[in-house]
Amino acid sequence: LASNNLTRLPEDLGKLEHLTILNLRRNHLKSLPESIDKCQNLRELNAAENELESLPFGLFGCPVLSSLNLSQNQLTKLTTDRSFDFKLRSLTVLNLSHNKISKVPDALSQAPLTVLDLSENLFQGLPETFEMLTTIRIFIIDNNPCIDRIPKALLSGNNAMAVLSHLAGRR
Repeated sequence: LASNNLTRLPEDLGKLEHLTILNLRRNHLKSLPESIDKCQNLRELNAAENELESLPFGLFGCPVLSSLNLSQNQLTKLTTDRSFDFKLRSLTVLNLSHNKISKVPDALSQAPLTVLDLSENLFQGLPETFEMLTTIRIFIIDNNPCIDRIPKALLSGNNAMAVLSHLAGRR
């Protein structure tokens, strides 16, 4: 469904319970259907280069989602105002680059992320709970207004290489 000038998706999307990969890149979507949480086998979702302003609460209920690309949208936050029940226990790749996000939920640190791209956003700092992100191998935080502290866990072992490019760019 990539590059089809779509402006919305049917709520019936949730009926595709065997769907494993959904590529919505380069459309004009402002939202995703709430029923997306019914896609229990969804492993990869690419909704980059759309006009997403918010995310459905149901997105965080996809249990096997391992790769989520939400780059180049209009997102200001990841959650709705409802309590955040993070169930993305399989999420290893998360790209939130080129949005308008200033804060991520602490619960994000529960994911077994290996790749996290937060570049080109409005972050002022990172949550203390990012200390628990010990599986990170690539961590990109370039071009945010002021990242004043990088959690120690991200600087240890193999994680050290993940943030060196950010530190080098701050000279």
